[in-house]
Amino acid sequence: MCIMNSDFEDSNVGSTCNASTINRMFYFELFMVALGVFLGMFAYEFLKSYFLPELTIWQSHFITIAFSTIMATLAAYIILKRRNHFTEEITKKRDDYKSALDKLELTEKKFQEVFNHANDMISLNSLKNGLLGNFIEVNEVCMEKLGYTRDEFLKMKPQDIIAPDKQLKIAEITAKLIKERKIDLETVILSKDGKRIPVEINNCIFTLHGEEVVIAVSRDITERKQAEEEIKQSLEEKELLLKEVHHRVKNNLAIISSLLNLQSYNVKDEKARDSFREIQNRTRSMALIHEKLYKSTDLKRINFGEYISTISTELFRTYADPARVKLKTNVEDIYLDINTAIPLGLIINEIITNSFKHAFPGAREGEIQIDFHKKDHHYEFQVKDNGVGFPDDLDFKNTDTLGLQLVNSLTKQIDGEISLKKDHGTQFTIKFQE
Repeated sequence: MCIMNSDFEDSNVGSTCNASTINRMFYFELFMVALGVFLGMFAYEFLKSYFLPELTIWQSHFITIAFSTIMATLAAYIILKRRNHFTEEITKKRDDYKSALDKLELTEKKFQEVFNHANDMISLNSLKNGLLGNFIEVNEVCMEKLGYTRDEFLKMKPQDIIAPDKQLKIAEITAKLIKERKIDLETVILSKDGKRIPVEINNCIFTLHGEEVVIAVSRDITERKQAEEEIKQSLEEKELLLKEVHHRVKNNLAIISSLLNLQSYNVKDEKARDSFREIQNRTRSMALIHEKLYKSTDLKRINFGEYISTISTELFRTYADPARVKLKTNVEDIYLDINTAIPLGLIINEIITNSFKHAFPGAREGEIQIDFHKKDHHYEFQVKDNGVGFPDDLDFKNTDTLGLQLVNSLTKQIDGEISLKKDHGTQFTIKFQE
């Protein structure tokens, strides 16, 4: 009995196997008839020699024919059983083969439905010698979006639908695709009528029938790009508006500072005039932050190291005598949020002003050192002078002076810690996190 190929690779296998089996059955039947003739002749000779010596030739023929008939009948019976079994098996295998074909056809139909009704454009194209070849297959979405027929697509390459201004990167992208086997990218493709369609493409290389091909799933991102452009324009408008706000706040504070300066000329009392100047400097410290924000590309954060250098220089020009007092700054370019920068700016103004005004009375000479750095997970600001020192009987955390009250209050506002050292002058240190 012939065994059929379980994979049903060739539909002719069944008929070939059937013919081969029939031939074997025919030879088996001949063999059984010949065997019957032989046994008949043997039986005749045996009977004649030992039991029935008077047997005639006709009786010999009869015995031979009888044995041949019996053996032929037996052979026919065996062959019939085998043939029936074989026929049943062939029928079953043919039914299985037909069922497998039906399932394969159904699977292919489902795949085709998914392929053609996906939301995205899907295409297959050949890959030969490191170059993208013609399209092998495209789904219906490709044809609907781009306006080409399937036959037109099969004569085209991906390069034929990519926008001219995006063509220069094709070789680079293809080389990266071959190296990494898959790649995601954004580009612009052209429809048949010249319409530009921005797309996001997922490319992947795989083997199909022994040849490498590229499957590309392209998603139309026109709406996303339009939304991104609208958001970008909205952000630009808000940035412009915020810049204008900082600019106007800075101008208003500058006007207040100028009014205070003008008013101070009419004040005869030196102590009162000093108060006007301190208020003016506080106003200037806030105005400077808004000026930095207005000029910065980041409208919420400023380079605070640069701010310290600017404000300390301005205060130095206002209060210090360059011939007696030297100013040194050692600050990092650290960006702080406006919510931290404004109170810290006022703190710095008060502490530096205090050093310039009180550390070097009369003709005393000295130096003021300003440091600002990031250490581990916190920031540290320090003002140190080698002047007369802070009065021993004065508690800087419990004082009636407005400047130190502001320093303590604003330090709490930024969740910072302030400390004072009185060795060889005065040293204020403020530590805080953002």
